[in-house]
Parts: sequence; structure tokens; C-alpha cells
Amino acid sequence: MYLPGTTQNSHMDSRITRRRYLLAGASAVGVSTAGCSGGGEDPGSTDAPSTTPTGSGGERETPQTTATPSAIETDPDRVAWRRDVGVEDYVTVHDGRLYGRRADGGALLAVDLADREMAWSVDAVDPSPAPPAVDGRGLYVLTMDDVVVSLDHEGEQRWSGDGPPGNPRFSPIGRPTVAGDHVAVGGSGGAALLDAASGDRLQTYPGEGVAWAPVIREETVYYTAGDGRKPDSHRVYAMGIDGSERWQFPVGDSLYCGPALGDGAVFVASMDEYVYAIEAGSGEQRWRFETPADNTGSSSQPVYADGTVFVHEGGDRVMFALDAQTGDVVWRFPAPDVLTAVPAIAGDVVVTATPGHLLAIDRDSGDLSWAVGLEESIYGPMVTDDHVLYVVEGTVVAVER
Repeated sequence: MYLPGTTQNSHMDSRITRRRYLLAGASAVGVSTAGCSGGGEDPGSTDAPSTTPTGSGGERETPQTTATPSAIETDPDRVAWRRDVGVEDYVTVHDGRLYGRRADGGALLAVDLADREMAWSVDAVDPSPAPPAVDGRGLYVLTMDDVVVSLDHEGEQRWSGDGPPGNPRFSPIGRPTVAGDHVAVGGSGGAALLDAASGDRLQTYPGEGVAWAPVIREETVYYTAGDGRKPDSHRVYAMGIDGSERWQFPVGDSLYCGPALGDGAVFVASMDEYVYAIEAGSGEQRWRFETPADNTGSSSQPVYADGTVFVHEGGDRVMFALDAQTGDVVWRFPAPDVLTAVPAIAGDVVVTATPGHLLAIDRDSGDLSWAVGLEESIYGPMVTDDHVLYVVEGTVVAVER
């Protein structure tokens, strides 16, 4: 299953709970309340590397363009089921269960997707709005006290561990991730690496405003950081699980999303109007892709699959497929409205959303494969073996793939 990263933008409805959450906490340390797919003000910093050409060779031919349908044809029959379970929009799906925070309070709940019934609800943990990380051992939850608590799959506490470095005056801003024996989570003052078995904090890492999920790959933790009040703080970090620094990579403006990894590179999108590919081993820039002139900055977190990077840019109305090796445009899909969800891979299609449509775009051609109508903006879609899932106003909706 593919789990998208956190995303939203300034066009989204104020009902979004994470937006209110960030307004209360992350904005205090200069982290954008626009989320991963926000527009924003014109970038003012110019400290991005200036010697690497756009794409693989500077000037590019006009890429393949898929015309936006004048009227999107939706297929309501693709909706397999919907169930109001009272969960907030920010959830995790793992092994047939959906986990998230109750919309009416601080309880954490689990829903079995097979019968759409609640498996359990736990009031003892006061989870932040960030979705939990999940593996075969259990859940890893960042609480409103900015510590990480682990539960087993029946909701029983395994351990209560340490949290990320941060200022206790600020609300927690991070999102945990787990891989192998380690849990990584960010905070207002950096990131932390925890032992997944005990919750002991093994390492603390530098950075300001680490709001998005790190990626743990082999012996390295990759994450983005930045305080909007400090132009020099916008960086991508690669840190060893032994505490050593592998490299840092500065960009010209805020990084409002976490990294994506693939093909030996780290991919990030910045408000300086570039998508970057950074060599995962050395930290050297492989390429950078300049988004269109009318773009107001970065949009979604990049998603990598089979040699291609998918990201929506250009005023948040265009989805791009970029060659992971060269940065060349494979195709571009002009959407009918602002794109508000990070892309998710569902077999042969890449799925994203506007405020009015869930869109499935053919990964090879860039043509629209299918669409389902939406009543309002959603948090990023999640993909299971049979369905694309999304949550709106506490209701889980399953769409046939």
C-alpha cells in the first residue's frame, strides 16, 4: 500500500483540522500553514544553487501536454462504499485497518476496513492531529505533549518514549515515521530517532521546523526543515542513524513537504519555484526543474514510482511527470481546478484531487483515466489493494481502483 504525505493548501476549507493545528503551533516557529500543496507569496530568498541547469539541459522542448477536459465526466458507480466513523481527515491505513484521531475529541481509533466497524478507541492517549506511523508491531503516535507513544494493534500501550527536540511553548508539529528498528519524528527544534522496541531516544538531529515525515532508508534519515522567519534554515538533511551528518542541502525558500526517495536520489519541492533531485549518497544536486513562471511556489510533495517523479506545480493546477534521472518533463496534466492532494500511486494511475474531483491520471500517457466527484477538498488519498480511500467530514469513502 502507498501512503501519501501530509498536504493541503491555502485554498482549502477552514474546516481542515490540521490547518487549525498548525495555526496554533507550527506557525509560531515559522512553518507554513499552507501545507504541502499550498500556494503562497513570491519567494524572496535567492540562496538556491545557481549553477545547475533546469532539467537535464537548460532549454527544453515543449513537453507533451494532455488537454484538460472541458467538462470532467465523473463515474459515481466507482464509489464502492462510504462509512461515517467520526475520524479526522489525517489517517493511516495498514493491513486492513484505518487509524486516526476522533473528530470530536482526543481519542485514537481503529476501524476494520473489511466490515467498516470500529475495532477499538483509546482515550488514554492524547494524539496530535498527525496520523500515526504503523508497522507490524503496532502504532507510533505523536501526542499533544510532544512525546511518542506506541500502542499494539489492539490499542494497548507498548511504551511511552521521548519526543523530538522543540520548544514546550509550541504545539507539536511533527509526523512520525517507522522503518525497521527505528522511529523518526520532527519537531520545532529538530528531529529525533527513537528505538522502535523501547521508545528510547537514540539521536537528536539539527533543523528548525521539521514538520513533515522523515524517510528512513538503510542507515540514513532524510528530512526537510525550515523556519519561515530565517531564510538560511530551509534545508534538506541526511543524517546517519549513528548521529553523524551525511550532508545538508540548502534551497532558496521554504520546504513545505517531506522528501521522496527513489532511483538513488532525494526529491523535494520548494517555494523557490524548483523541484530538486539530490544524490542520496553525496548530497550533490542531480537536477532541478523550474516550474512555470506563473507559479507561486511549490505544491505537493513529490512521489516517486518506476523512474518517474510526480508532483503538481504551476499555481497548483498542473500535474507534472518528471524523468527521475534527467528532470525532463514526461507529460503535464492541466487540472480543472487547484490540486489539493499529494499524489498517490494506484497501479497504472496516479491519483490526486481538486476541491471538486478525485482524479486518476494514467502514469504513462498523462491522460485522465477516471474521475469521481467530491463535495469538498480532501486530504490526500490512500491506496489499498482494491480501493482508493479518502476521508471527508468524518466519513471514509472507498473508490474502486
